[in-house]
Amino acid sequence: MQKSGFAEKDIDYLAILHMKKSAHEFVLRELGLNEEQSVYLDEYGHIGQMDQILSLELALEENKLNDGDIAVLVSAGIGYAWGAITVKWGKSEGEN
Repeated sequence: MQKSGFAEKDIDYLAILHMKKSAHEFVLRELGLNEEQSVYLDEYGHIGQMDQILSLELALEENKLNDGDIAVLVSAGIGYAWGAITVKWGKSEGEN
């Protein structure tokens, strides 16, 4: 977030890998987010690196992600790898 020029309070949507429900809720609470700012993948389970992409797709279907929103995608491997990215969602200013 810091490298992108944003703070935790700026997060509009969080796409994270599937984990047990209590852990998912804990992450949301720690970031000051509510359940409407993420999708819990209980109907899919953990499907690896696609969790975040699926989360984004479901968020769009559920109108949880809109142009101009700050979305954060977070992933982790088996304890040895992790990745995160901050994205300003939607078209760039001046783009049709």
